[in-house]
Amino acid sequence: MFSFFIGTFCVEWIISVLGRSRARDIQGGRRNQDSSDATFHSASKARHLLLLIASVVHALYFVLMGSRTGFPVMFAAYAMSALARSLLSGKSVSYH
Repeated sequence: MFSFFIGTFCVEWIISVLGRSRARDIQGGRRNQDSSDATFHSASKARHLLLLIASVVHALYFVLMGSRTGFPVMFAAYAMSALARSLLSGKSVSYH
C-alpha cells in the first residue's frame, strides 16, 4: 500500500526529528546569557517516541475497523495500519 512506502521512506527523517533535544547551560538557577543552546540527538528517545506514536496509530486501526461507517473509513484504517507497521519495522533498523 502507498502509506507503507511513505512510512518506509520517511522513517529516517521522523527518527531524526523525534530525537532532537536542546541542552541549556544553567548557572545559579538562571540561564547563562552568553551561552547558546546546544542541540544533540538521542537515539533512544527517538525510538521510544516512534514506538509510542506507531502503537497509538495502530490501535486506532482497530477502533476504525470496529466502526460501521463504511468503505472509506475501512480504507483509511488499512492505510493507517500500513503506516504504523512500516514505522514499527523501520524502527527496528538502527538509523544512527
